[in-house]
Amino acid sequence: VLTASAYVSAEREENNEDITYTDLEYSPGAFTGDVLEETYRENRQDGDEQDFDVNLDYENKIDGDDHKLVADASFDISREKSTNNIEETVRQGNADPLMQRAIDEEEEMDFRFNAEYERPILGNGTFETGIRSDFEWMDNSYLAETMVNGNWIEEPSYTDNFKYRENVNAAFAILGYEWNSLSGQIGLRLENTRISTEVKSTGTEADQNYVNLFPSVFLSYSFNEQQSVQASYSRRLSRPWSRMLIPFDDFDDQRSQFTGNPNLTPEFSNSYELGYLHYWKSGSLLTSFYHRYRTDVIERITEAEQGVTRIFPINLATEKAWGVEFSADQEIADRLNLTANANLFRSNSEGTYQDQVFSSESENFRARMRLRWEIVDGLNYQASMRYRGPNETTQGRREGMTMMDTGLSKDLMDGKAKITLNIRDLLDSQNFNYTADTDGNPATDFYTQREFSWSSRSATISFQYFFGERDQQQRRDRGPGGNGPEEGMGDM
Repeated sequence: VLTASAYVSAEREENNEDITYTDLEYSPGAFTGDVLEETYRENRQDGDEQDFDVNLDYENKIDGDDHKLVADASFDISREKSTNNIEETVRQGNADPLMQRAIDEEEEMDFRFNAEYERPILGNGTFETGIRSDFEWMDNSYLAETMVNGNWIEEPSYTDNFKYRENVNAAFAILGYEWNSLSGQIGLRLENTRISTEVKSTGTEADQNYVNLFPSVFLSYSFNEQQSVQASYSRRLSRPWSRMLIPFDDFDDQRSQFTGNPNLTPEFSNSYELGYLHYWKSGSLLTSFYHRYRTDVIERITEAEQGVTRIFPINLATEKAWGVEFSADQEIADRLNLTANANLFRSNSEGTYQDQVFSSESENFRARMRLRWEIVDGLNYQASMRYRGPNETTQGRREGMTMMDTGLSKDLMDGKAKITLNIRDLLDSQNFNYTADTDGNPATDFYTQREFSWSSRSATISFQYFFGERDQQQRRDRGPGGNGPEEGMGDM
């Protein structure tokens, strides 16, 4: 069976941001004093984005459902351009406003190929193997200008171009077997990653080429059809978000600037879990206790220099975490299902940067829920909510955050097409609130609080048409190791 689909989207965004800088007379040990100067900075940003995505899925059932070959390939190209018009006014005095603008253009292409083979062996055993290749290209250009005597003059310290290339090739094998009430699975994934970056302004080029092995072991013992215990070990990696790599200073806020780090490397984790799974007629509950050890953990470093707060990510710390996680699935009514997850854990982090030790101890709570409702045949509604509780960081504190998405889809043309309405961040509550508070001598001691969001509430309408036979299966990313699901809701 061969299935093809294409996705085309166009978006237009408008974002407004107002920043007020209040300079106070210095008072030792306090953040209050007489106002010396107040500056108002108004950002008005608009942007356009186009995205085109093509997918091919192939499935060949060689001998029943258990002996098959599946493959999928996808190609995605996206272009985005935004312009931020800035006006800065000093409220004390009669000076003319400072007029500036920043133009950000990005083009990104992704190609992914995945092939998997599965067959039964040795009576009650299964064998799976597969390969995967990912290619990513990103080209980002940033232009900053200031109005001088009616002419736009380039700001060379902010203007730059960044190119990023990534190629990941992987192969995996999984062997599983059942012995009456006992079942087990072992797996191994071999992965090679090659990355190259180039910064135009400095002519700096950097390359990374590394090979990693990701083993996994899973054991399960069933007491009966409703109850079982599980134990597992896995090694995984998590790659940095692309926005964390772009090495440009933020022009929007002159006193709080975030700069990406193209030399970031992935975080690696070793996880050990012990769980109890209980089924009932309309649902299930999995209770798991776990220990996780992570290395090369990415943390934000905040530094204050001459009135400017600079924020940048580095591979700083190692982290140890212990916790308990609950995962439930419940059929509330006919065609109405609820899945929920709650994760409570304690973590200890420690790392060194420029001979200074950064450490934190924190209790953390994260939760997510998803409601799925098949209203009638071909008409589906879905809502999801995620919550990340407050936690301590190596330099301060990150406040809690809630986010809710919702969507409605309708099958058309006897199931050959589908139209979907999605609303992201329905409550407009995905706001990052971060406080950095350092202790030390008066020359380096500072306090800063930052609250922002990458984007506001948005709505999209998409139309999909399926060529050939429509395949309802989701794409799989099998094999031990590799990129795991996102933990939390971002860090920037």
